[in-house]
Amino acid sequence: MNIMEQLKVVTSNLEEFDEIKVDVNSYVCKEIIADVKNQKISISFLVKKFKDLILVQGKISGQIEIDCCRCLESFNFPLNLSFTRDYPADLDEVDVEEEVREVIILNVPDKPLCSADCSACALIAAKI
Repeated sequence: MNIMEQLKVVTSNLEEFDEIKVDVNSYVCKEIIADVKNQKISISFLVKKFKDLILVQGKISGQIEIDCCRCLESFNFPLNLSFTRDYPADLDEVDVEEEVREVIILNVPDKPLCSADCSACALIAAKI
């Protein structure tokens, strides 16, 4: 089973208050590949069926290697994110991939800094 299939859960056979726990290691967010050198992302989520809805609660953890926008040095940016989403109870399958991608993309900074006090000018001057 590939990783995209692991983010899909068949819910048609769930009874009310049934739950399924899913763990996915080595997830790759394709939408950020151009900006990221390495991705080490794990996803863990719980799917629980209620009378009127299916509730999905999950965590995204790991790190991505990106370049600082000031000094251009690579650094590891930590990911410790959570998400919650509800779906109609009559769905036969729940696919959380879009939710996971959205949470990751919205939490990767547009202008990442290796540290709050990154001083690219000092780094450039030291190299001269």
